[in-house]
Amino acid sequence: MCDVMILDSGIDRRFFNELTHSYEYDPDTHEVRETKHPQDLTGHGSACAHMIRRLATNVRLGSIKILDPNLTGDSKSLEAALELCLSLDVSILHMSFSFRSFHITSRLKELFQRISNQGKWVVASVENGSEMSYPAALPTVIGVNGTLMPESETIWVDQGKPIQVAADMTPVWTHQDFSVYSLFGGNSKAAAVVTGHLARLLLEQNQNQQIDPCCLLAQTAQRFSWLDEELQRSPNLEITQPVYGHTLPINVLNRIKDIVSCYCNTRTGDHHLLLSKNGLSQNQFPNFIRDIASVVGIPANDMQWTFRHFSSFSHFICHIERIYHHESKTYA
Repeated sequence: MCDVMILDSGIDRRFFNELTHSYEYDPDTHEVRETKHPQDLTGHGSACAHMIRRLATNVRLGSIKILDPNLTGDSKSLEAALELCLSLDVSILHMSFSFRSFHITSRLKELFQRISNQGKWVVASVENGSEMSYPAALPTVIGVNGTLMPESETIWVDQGKPIQVAADMTPVWTHQDFSVYSLFGGNSKAAAVVTGHLARLLLEQNQNQQIDPCCLLAQTAQRFSWLDEELQRSPNLEITQPVYGHTLPINVLNRIKDIVSCYCNTRTGDHHLLLSKNGLSQNQFPNFIRDIASVVGIPANDMQWTFRHFSSFSHFICHIERIYHHESKTYA
């Protein structure tokens, strides 16, 4: 029995050594095969698992690796994974990914419908920065949009929307060895929050899956309706008072912007990967942290950072705000 099957980049058994199932897709044979030595070369799937288990501590996790080291996949790998899940005793399928195209094959629609007919639930994230994407927009899927919220585990539920759930996308700390995903945020994190809540409620209440999953999620939701424009997918970085209700002094914010622009050679208003292999090199990182720490007024050693991934400048500023206002414990 598997409570949550994570379809992603794999789950590293070094950190999750009690996986109920572990499979990986073979692009040469187009088949999914069982593996006794699962790997996660990006850390993305492991970060999803971390977030889910953070909310549902007793959850039984399984993994189907369908994304490559560049976090890309195709319809054939997803079809193979869904076909396998039809034969497995699994409650929830978790997908922190989306299609770049709004076209979805009839074969995939059929497979998602068959999964739903078996009483299995699918949670999928919307593409970052988008209002809607597949498979999250399918009626047989619990779609999740990310937004910035005051608490990292907050969710909103509205069954009447095509994308029924909104959840916090603010980055959280995961295990430092999860490759560059030590800081995990965006819609991938938001979807993992929803799956974690769903698994926890299912286990705590010993529910059978005849109940509607959105009705179950409503038990922990803070809101049940919202306007699409309320979702802060890409907040205005010129505003120094984001949703947390705190402010960075304008001189501090401007100095941080200058430092980021200097090191990353990019405009801070762009929605981009702020610190990555293509942005800030690892040997630059200590100097970067030293300069940021001097602006924030906290010794660099106290920040306890390693070379990590920030999904955008807005996520980076959210983290700096919490450090500045001595709230970094919210990431523990």
